Amino acid sequence: MPMDRRLYTAAKEGDMKVLEEYKSQFATQLTPYNNTVLHIAAQNKGLIRKINSRDFLAIAGPDLFSSLNSNGDTFIHMAARKGNRDLVEAFINYMKTCGGPDGVIDIEAGIRTTIEFLRITNNYGNTALHEAVMQRHDCSVVELLVKEDPDFSYPPNNARKTPLYLAAQIKNEKPVEHILNNSTSPSYAGPYGTTVLHAAAMYNTTECMEMILRKEPSLTKQVDDFGWNPLHFAAYVGFKLSVRTLLMADKHMAYGTIKEENKTPLHLAVINNKIQAVEEIIEQCPDSLDAVTSQGQNVLHIAYAKEHWKMITLFEDQHWNNNIFVQRDADGNVPDEITGNVSFQSHPCWEELERNNIRWKESYKKWFKGRMEVWKERANTHLIVVTLILTVSFAAGFTIPGGYNGDDGPNKGMAIISKKTAFKAFAVTDTIAMISSTAAVFLHYLATYEKENKRLSRYVAAGILALVAMLAMMIAFMTGLYVVLPSTSLAIFICVICSLSLALFIFLLGKSFYDSFQKKRKKY
Repeated sequence: MPMDRRLYTAAKEGDMKVLEEYKSQFATQLTPYNNTVLHIAAQNKGLIRKINSRDFLAIAGPDLFSSLNSNGDTFIHMAARKGNRDLVEAFINYMKTCGGPDGVIDIEAGIRTTIEFLRITNNYGNTALHEAVMQRHDCSVVELLVKEDPDFSYPPNNARKTPLYLAAQIKNEKPVEHILNNSTSPSYAGPYGTTVLHAAAMYNTTECMEMILRKEPSLTKQVDDFGWNPLHFAAYVGFKLSVRTLLMADKHMAYGTIKEENKTPLHLAVINNKIQAVEEIIEQCPDSLDAVTSQGQNVLHIAYAKEHWKMITLFEDQHWNNNIFVQRDADGNVPDEITGNVSFQSHPCWEELERNNIRWKESYKKWFKGRMEVWKERANTHLIVVTLILTVSFAAGFTIPGGYNGDDGPNKGMAIISKKTAFKAFAVTDTIAMISSTAAVFLHYLATYEKENKRLSRYVAAGILALVAMLAMMIAFMTGLYVVLPSTSLAIFICVICSLSLALFIFLLGKSFYDSFQKKRKKY
């Protein structure tokens, strides 16, 4: 049965009267995606603060707790995905209150405890903790879930990634900290035999790396299915700080070799032309220069084959006396005799990273195209507005309030009221309006010659300058009128009206920006 509109709205808004009215139909009233009222409530972060959480969960009833939608999600999966700590905490407290300290409660699905419930996996193999880690903004749900079940080693999901691995992958230090500090036996495993330390090295999360090394320093000894140790990943990416951190933890990684190809981290850094990583490895492990691949090639052979001339210059400037310049490979070639490229078997993790980058770029292109369409329309309006402000402020600059001094003498042609403070404020704000509007017009003109990726920033800057010009013009009008009005009470009254209008405009502008920010937060 499709969910009634009143019930759907009540679940979103926490209308307890309507929920009470429909409570006998909760099991049959589902959305097309098989979401229950609990799933809908879970998507609305902060809703539980508005209602009595105990009453809400009591109305839903324990049997609804284990209901799964089409993705295999319980309502806690969705609450964790949205960072809805209030609902997760309310559920844990409800289970403890109704079932004792261990949260034992009678549910038809056979799941009786809080821990059993939190360990349910969806169609992607994700527990609630997996979902909580992947939402980047609020990490309090991660801490809550780990503390509730500290003895569970969360297994990898269908993509073979544990919550700890996912946290390192998305460069989110807080979940890593919560899991390491609160879990008694965290799982460090990742896909293809990698560990969370490989992920931290691959995605250059030095803070995560340091926490992991303090907790489990033995991870430096672990290699994946292809023989890559964490330093291979860090060297290939080429971030100096990550390379330094790993070498300080265990220098033996510098001599580890990939299966079949026999390449060390230094070889990979040269292949990918990462000069800073090369410098760091050689500084800490200078004898690593002697290592050769399965083809007998040293780092200089690889540099010549890849035509990395800056890398070659580095070796010539700093390591000219080393044997690498005369060392021959398996075919008898010295480095400068090498032609052709270097054979290199890519790692599946890099392929996944590249796919993610491609997806991100495509998503960004779509977003950028949409924003450009919006800003092109705005730009036309902004250009009209700033042109009018420019015209008015230019004219006001030569139509001085109070007129000019017509008497003969040194002050002839000067503004009569030039010494008054209000006139000085008028002159300054009119100048600001003039300059801002001129700059905005110039940016619109400049945008016609720019590439599309720069054009958007020009439009945004011009829009900001248009706002500055409008506000400055209004202040200029207020101060200019104040200085020439004979009645002090009338001048003050006009200033009050203008000030209130100005305050209203600023409030509406701030509210518009705030609403836009809130929409973006809800989107993510």
